[in-house]
Amino acid sequence: MDIANASEIAIIAAIVAAATQFVKSQTSIKSAYLPYLAVGIGIVAGLASVAITHDTNYLAGAVQGAVTAMGTSWAVDAVKPAAKSVATKVTDAKQAKADAAQAQFDAAVAKAVEAKLAATPASDAAPTPAPADGGDSSAAQV
Repeated sequence: MDIANASEIAIIAAIVAAATQFVKSQTSIKSAYLPYLAVGIGIVAGLASVAITHDTNYLAGAVQGAVTAMGTSWAVDAVKPAAKSVATKVTDAKQAKADAAQAQFDAAVAKAVEAKLAATPASDAAPTPAPADGGDSSAAQV
């Protein structure tokens, strides 16, 4: 007797996927609890698959139901928080890198401005503006 055959695994996977999605759509159960619900459904589905295929090893059916449910549900729902955490850390690292680059750019600009100001001689007297008519600033004779 094999621990599982392909037809039993297919039956379990179909039952677990359909039942979990049905419960998810019809109730307000939190997503964090769905993998555990799927394992329970998987155990029941494993026992049902043993009965449907006229097998007699109910313990193996329950175990394969739990393992198949973990594969169909747990892999997706249980990993989501970890994946979200990794994505958040990656985003934070990118933002920190961008902030450091912006700070470095700002410091370089400030240094260049200070160097330009230091190189420009400062005059003590304010510059006198040139006359607007381009010539003599005395009053015109009529």
